[in-house]
Amino acid sequence: MKAVGSVAALVLAALLLASCGGERKPAVDQAPFEAAIVEYLRTGSMDMKPDKFESIEVKEGVATAKVRMATKDDIYGMKPLWTITFRKADGAWKVENVER
Repeated sequence: MKAVGSVAALVLAALLLASCGGERKPAVDQAPFEAAIVEYLRTGSMDMKPDKFESIEVKEGVATAKVRMATKDDIYGMKPLWTITFRKADGAWKVENVER
């Protein structure tokens, strides 16, 4: 009887894991994308900074990120959402397009 209870517990645990989304994708390293945004903002003389990455999708040398932005001094507390497209060139990510 104990074996049946153990098997039932394992089956229940497997079902719970499957219902929670199952397999998770590995997290994308945000650092190279943040560096590309900072460089883009620096060359454009924009007084903004990336605050929080909402999502990053990478596919074959092109990436799209949804990023909460903030002013450098962040005195207003406004955090608009930008959609930024990146392209990998010469081994580094570069900002290709920004939708505000």
